[in-house]
Amino acid sequence: MIPILVYLWVLVRRWIALAWVRFNRYLVQPSRLEKATPFRHKLIVIGDGYAEGLGDWVQMGSNGGIVRRLQNLAGKDDRIRQYWRVASLGRAGTVTGDWLNVMSGEDDAGLLRKYMNKPSYQDAEIAVVILGAMDVVFQCDQLPLQAQRHSEFGYIFPEDELAVMTKNLIAICEYLRAKGMHVLLCDIPQEIPAMRKHRARIKKLNRQIRQYVNRRKEEDADKKDVPQLRLIHLSDGSLARTQSLAFDGQHLNSAGYKILGELAFAEALPLMIKAELPAWLGMMNKEGAEKK
Repeated sequence: MIPILVYLWVLVRRWIALAWVRFNRYLVQPSRLEKATPFRHKLIVIGDGYAEGLGDWVQMGSNGGIVRRLQNLAGKDDRIRQYWRVASLGRAGTVTGDWLNVMSGEDDAGLLRKYMNKPSYQDAEIAVVILGAMDVVFQCDQLPLQAQRHSEFGYIFPEDELAVMTKNLIAICEYLRAKGMHVLLCDIPQEIPAMRKHRARIKKLNRQIRQYVNRRKEEDADKKDVPQLRLIHLSDGSLARTQSLAFDGQHLNSAGYKILGELAFAEALPLMIKAELPAWLGMMNKEGAEKK
């Protein structure tokens, strides 16, 4: 009886917390964002409950989760000289397949296509992707049996041994890069207590994710002006402390999202500085031409 009551308590509290996060996002994030300019930039966060901020302590009139942390860090860092708008596109409980379907018709298109068809998000320069954890929880990652047998370090997974979840993540990242966005892809946090029972499976999935990122970096090494792909490491145990977890033992609380925000900002900062550079160079060239 007690386990059932605990389960119901967590379920009800989760829905209340999620409703509060979405209500405040509705207040502070208009459906139509201002257009990006050389001095005003956008960063979007795509994914599941970790992207939406489920479990965070959200104050009235503020965004939750990683979005608020990235916005605050960008505003306080002296190396960032221009305005950055960080927008939340997170949807708690979604799996990679919910975001994909980019080749389907408009009526049943995935979340990714639906968001990217909106002008408010088409001019974003950086996208943070936090997906895959729910694929594991709902057991829909579809990691092939042959891939599960390989435990040796350094093994290269061939195409037919990639999980459906991995293929979906690759498709999502390549879709965003084709739109001209730098992509920061998170791996799956395997040390969170609720995820530890899936640790062996997650390790192989994370190896496939790292394999994709490393291969892409090698292919893009000699190319100029190509949207970058970077990896945010969530599998190193930095989010595993009990003090970082929310009431459901799976999502993060304020302390956990602070860590996640700092990890993401460390990878985003060089890309943000790079995005600001053309505006400053344009001003310098204009001033030099006027002096002549």
